[in-house]
Amino acid sequence: MRFLTFIMTAAALLTAGCTTLPVLQKPTLELAGLRIDHMSLRDPQIGLILRAHNPNAVSLPIKNVSVAVELNERAFAEGESTDAVTLPAHGSALVEMTVHAHGDVLWTSVKEMVHSPGGMLRYRIRGSAVVSSLDLHFNFDTPGSTDFDTLLGRKRSSQ
Repeated sequence: MRFLTFIMTAAALLTAGCTTLPVLQKPTLELAGLRIDHMSLRDPQIGLILRAHNPNAVSLPIKNVSVAVELNERAFAEGESTDAVTLPAHGSALVEMTVHAHGDVLWTSVKEMVHSPGGMLRYRIRGSAVVSSLDLHFNFDTPGSTDFDTLLGRKRSSQ
């Protein structure tokens, strides 16, 4: 009987201890820029720059980010970064990685941006990030839009 009481007390204490852990909100991402790292017709490599916003009161050390990017509703590029980056509490940081682009979509998207009013580009970033200290996975699916000059770093984003 004492053993059963001990087990029930231990379980109650462990459960109570778990409820004091903070609930983390997902970081959000936006496309901050692109650069051409290596150009070829078969396997263009694009430098993808994401701005990650951390809404939490604690910093988040990210150890892995995997992404799939769509431009104007077409699969554009995929990639993964294992470079560590820390998102400051209630702040943002840039996450940079090289992704492998689909050449045909790259050229089609560039033509569409050049010929569209204002050079606007619709994007969607899907993927996941791993918080290293907690081995916690965040999935994301972020739509957005930007103009050609902001995307290439020729003017600052208004966001």
